[in-house]
Amino acid sequence: MTKFNFKISKDIEDDCLKKNWNSIYNHSDINSFFSSYEWNHNLFKYVYCDKKSYFLSIYNADECICIIPFYVLNILNLKVIFIYGDIISDYSTIVSQDISYFEDFDINLCNILQSELKTKNIVFQKITNQQELIIKKIFNLNHITAFTIYKTFQRKLKLIDDFYSFKAKINSDTKRCLRKLHLKGKLKYIFDTKDINLQKLIFNTTLKFKSLQYQRTNQRNIFNENKYLNFYKSLLLESSNNISFSSLYLDNKMISAHIGYYKNKKYYYIFPSYDYRFKRYSPGKILLEYLLRSLSENKISIFDFTIGDENYKKNWSNSSEDIKSFIIGSYYFKFIFRGYISLKSILS
Repeated sequence: MTKFNFKISKDIEDDCLKKNWNSIYNHSDINSFFSSYEWNHNLFKYVYCDKKSYFLSIYNADECICIIPFYVLNILNLKVIFIYGDIISDYSTIVSQDISYFEDFDINLCNILQSELKTKNIVFQKITNQQELIIKKIFNLNHITAFTIYKTFQRKLKLIDDFYSFKAKINSDTKRCLRKLHLKGKLKYIFDTKDINLQKLIFNTTLKFKSLQYQRTNQRNIFNENKYLNFYKSLLLESSNNISFSSLYLDNKMISAHIGYYKNKKYYYIFPSYDYRFKRYSPGKILLEYLLRSLSENKISIFDFTIGDENYKKNWSNSSEDIKSFIIGSYYFKFIFRGYISLKSILS
């Protein structure tokens, strides 16, 4: 008789689900900020309130060891399960214990979801390497061909071991710009402020800088949509003490800002922004250098740049991992899905 079991629920407000979620998240180092209950609760409250969402909890005996948030969508008359990893979550929102908890796992989740939801078409979005090991185990993917549809990189810097060996490289990128800024006025750096009014100012200035960036680059401005604006307001201004606000000023003018997140000894580089009028002075990089130094002095061990292929992330990191999105299902589904995501990217 199997020691593993599962439960599918539909309400993220469920007390048992919340308790299990926080327990797994706090216990395991494989979970990112995007797997936190805090992030997901706001995500489902504001962004995906119109979607029919589910939460698949997996138990080893009486202990919940994994929660997989997903929703179901009809695409060209095909029912498709989407494992969350959306446009604002850099990594999948799956929360899980490490792979050792799934030894002798003998439930075929593909068959269960097919039985419960009448589909075998599944999209896994923005899966980390450790999440992929678990997914392969619990969805029996070693015997199923998965089709990769998207791949990027997660980049990190080990601060305690390597920040000072990277300092020369970082300084070479910022030294000239820093000297020129000093000639223009007085620089002031504020790290991890706890002043509520200053946090609000940094938040609002960040939205302004980001909105102007989207306008310049002809990209979709998500901050013009109330669901995203309310999501970030709730998450960043009304949530836990794990949110970090930092900024850089030239005289009394904010020229760059960052909003990040702590998890244990890790720091997530979430929301950088800068005043485009000062682009030639690289105020974003200068703030990042100050931020790295402060975090190193505060004994933060890992600086997670999150996803993205920007040159400074490549140059200033010393480790990287693949982040993948892939699909399983019928041959017809795999054939049409590439066309669907191409059309969606054109229309968004």
